[in-house]
Amino acid sequence: REVEGQHKNGEIVDLYVAVSEYFVGGKRYFTGVLRDIRERKRVEQALRNSEQRFRAIVDNLAALVGEMTPDGVMVDVNRTALEVGGLQSQDVIGKTLDETPWFSYKPEVKAQIQEDINRARAGEIVRRDLEIRIANGGLMTADCMLVPVLDAKGRVVKIIPSAIDISERMLLR
Repeated sequence: REVEGQHKNGEIVDLYVAVSEYFVGGKRYFTGVLRDIRERKRVEQALRNSEQRFRAIVDNLAALVGEMTPDGVMVDVNRTALEVGGLQSQDVIGKTLDETPWFSYKPEVKAQIQEDINRARAGEIVRRDLEIRIANGGLMTADCMLVPVLDAKGRVVKIIPSAIDISERMLLR
């Protein structure tokens, strides 16, 4: 259990306390261990701060960005992607990318995404222009990528899907 204690110099410190009960000759005894966990708490807070900074950056990108399992199941998505689609995280988290509202609107697009996920799962970076369903029911032309992330042994451990709106560029052609 974690508690606060006071160091002999007066400083308040975070401690981990473990207490055990035991019996010797019919008498009940307790033994305890206190461990200073200030460094662990400092590292945990630094990690939380880093995660918050990273989330703020990702959520404020103009790009639609997410994270998927190697099987294409969405585990995270940035705010931009949700806003563009008029979606909530529960609309996409836990679904495969091809089942999300962005791509499930047309069988041909859904099939293309399934094929692209298979290619990314095999370690290939996949990039193509696709139409994405957006909030108003319209379509947005996007430069889409699926980038596999590899572990130290070269195995795909996740896939990063991303998309950038190129609708205006396509109109100028």
